[in-house]
Amino acid sequence: MNSTNLIIRNILHTETYPIRREVLWPNSPPSFVVLEGDREALHFGGFLGDQLVCVCSIFIENNSAQLRKFATLQQFQCQGIGTQLMSHIFNQLLILKVSNIWCNAREDALSFYRNFSMKECGNCFYKHGIAYRKMSIDYG
Repeated sequence: MNSTNLIIRNILHTETYPIRREVLWPNSPPSFVVLEGDREALHFGGFLGDQLVCVCSIFIENNSAQLRKFATLQQFQCQGIGTQLMSHIFNQLLILKVSNIWCNAREDALSFYRNFSMKECGNCFYKHGIAYRKMSIDYG
C-alpha cells in the first residue's frame, strides 16, 4: 500500500498514544505521552487501509493553534504521509479561521516544518535531553 491511499480522519486522543510513544518516546512509560488538554484537543490520523500510521494533535486557544506530538511510524516515514497529514491540518485550521499555527519542533525535523513556510522563533531549547525550536506561521 502506498501513501496515495492515505485516508485522513479525526481520531480519539487515546488512538494517538501508541504512535506517540513508539515514535517519540519509546523508552518512556505510556503515561509520558498523555498531555493535559488531550480530551479537548483535535486529533488527526492518517490511515493506510485499517492501519493508523501517522498522528498529530492540535491544541487551539483563541486564534492560535499548537501542533503537538506529530509522529509517523518509522517504516512509513519519508513517503509523503506526514506532508499529506500536515496539509490537511493546515486546511482545517484555515477553515476554523486560525491566524497563527505553531509548534515546538525537534531540531531534526525543522526542514519538514520549513516546507510549510513555518519560521524559527527564538533559540534552541531542550526538553528531556532533546533539542527543539519554536516554529510558527501567521495568517493575516
